[in-house]
Amino acid sequence: EANVNKKGMVLCYLNIGNIYCMQGDYNKGIEFYQKSINLSVEIGDKNGSLLCLNNIGNHARTKKIRTFLIDYIKVL
Repeated sequence: EANVNKKGMVLCYLNIGNIYCMQGDYNKGIEFYQKSINLSVEIGDKNGSLLCLNNIGNHARTKKIRTFLIDYIKVL
């Protein structure tokens, strides 16, 4: 049951990250994407991790934040 709640949190963090990125606050958006990825890894939710990485890629493509994300990924 606890993992079910955490899966919901993964999606909430992901959606919050989407909102921040759509508003142009990429630092805050990435912060929430990272929370989503970390939690999905913790509970073994590969689909959640992949969904989040997919959204990061979509924002990089559509919002022209490639340089920002490349720098961010280098830190990982």
